[in-house]
Amino acid sequence: GRFTTDLMRAYGGALVAKEGYEGVYAVGIPAALARRGGRAVGIALKVADGAERGRDPVTVEVLRALGLAKGARLAHLRKLAFRPVVNAHGDVVGDVRVVFSMGPV
Repeated sequence: GRFTTDLMRAYGGALVAKEGYEGVYAVGIPAALARRGGRAVGIALKVADGAERGRDPVTVEVLRALGLAKGARLAHLRKLAFRPVVNAHGDVVGDVRVVFSMGPV
């Protein structure tokens, strides 16, 4: 039930992702999936406050910018990554949004 497991499943195990300590996150994309001139791609993120809530949406945005998440896969990943923020009573009190975008890499 974690984003990292769901991310790897969304790509049929063709990429690997790993959560680290204090908001560090890494994704390894093999050359066959990356289609970048025979080169594999690595993504490394560090969330300054160490929280997970921003990590998943940023990961999805980076994959989208790299052309590795589009169509139904992108919609599925966004559904997994963009969860509402709820209070102690279970009321939705906000959401997490990506406030940057990447152009083509």
